[in-house]
Amino acid sequence: MASAPVRTTFHSPELPPEWVYLRNPYPENYSFLSGGGLRLKATTVKPDDLDSPTFIARRQGHIQFKTGTSVALQHATPGDEAGITVFMNNRSHYDLVVKQTSGKTQAAVLRYRLGEMLHVE
Repeated sequence: MASAPVRTTFHSPELPPEWVYLRNPYPENYSFLSGGGLRLKATTVKPDDLDSPTFIARRQGHIQFKTGTSVALQHATPGDEAGITVFMNNRSHYDLVVKQTSGKTQAAVLRYRLGEMLHVE
């Protein structure tokens, strides 16, 4: 099997096979942009929740790697989040997100959950 591309620009109208959803996705929360890119609708559902968050993932293929994303919260309501997660399961993950707090105010939030322990900065 050929190795997956190093960079994904989402120019295809379908999710590339190396990318997966978490749980059963709500299709209305995902849309491909005509010039490339993927728009994800922010929701208040977090990776710890048993509901389906708006979430796509690429399985870790290497011990050492660099990753990045571009985030722009638009038309967000308080509590909506968008960002990047290092995810093992709903009780073990690290999240770096932009969170809509109120009005036009947004905050960078670093959160991790390790079992019962939850830490938020």
